[in-house]
Amino acid sequence: IYTFNTRNLVTQIEDFDSKESAYKTRIATYKNNNLVNISQDFPNKTFTILNSYKYDSSNRLIEKTFLNQVAYYKYNKLGQLVEKTTYYDDKSLKDKVIYTYENNKKKFSIYKDYDGKTYFKTEKKYNSLNREIEELHYQSDEKTIYSKRYTEYDKYGNITKHTPFYSDLLVVTYSYKYDTKGNWTEKIEYRDDKEEEKIIRTIEYY
Repeated sequence: IYTFNTRNLVTQIEDFDSKESAYKTRIATYKNNNLVNISQDFPNKTFTILNSYKYDSSNRLIEKTFLNQVAYYKYNKLGQLVEKTTYYDDKSLKDKVIYTYENNKKKFSIYKDYDGKTYFKTEKKYNSLNREIEELHYQSDEKTIYSKRYTEYDKYGNITKHTPFYSDLLVVTYSYKYDTKGNWTEKIEYRDDKEEEKIIRTIEYY
């Protein structure tokens, strides 16, 4: 069950088991419409902050704390994310991601390990509506492609299909039911045509 505030931001998500008993509740807190933290409540009343977020004066995310890690974000003059650096809680470097752009769209993401060596690279391609339709994965030489993923959408902009490059990987598809305002009320995920998950939501309009 999703709960929204007056600004249409999700404030609470309740997950239920097969007996329709709530077993996990996630609560989101905002400040100036920016997500500040996400906490999780279990039946035993354990209350733990999962993620926390910090923003700059332009409302851009600059720091995210999660589990035993903290990530820092840097932007260029156009406000585009150009670097993400993640550290463990002992302040040792985990990895760094460098982003480059083409026609104002994210083109390459280069992942570097704690030694500064590239271990992964991705390239993204977009359709005329600026939606991602293809993602290519390169080996550490930044030239050899070892996998691809294709993405399809419906007329509402929701993902309907993920097609992997390798034939032995599962094809993931989604089906939706929509209300009269174009918001989905039912979403079903299939993996190789077998139903994996169904989400039903009720939206109240004021």
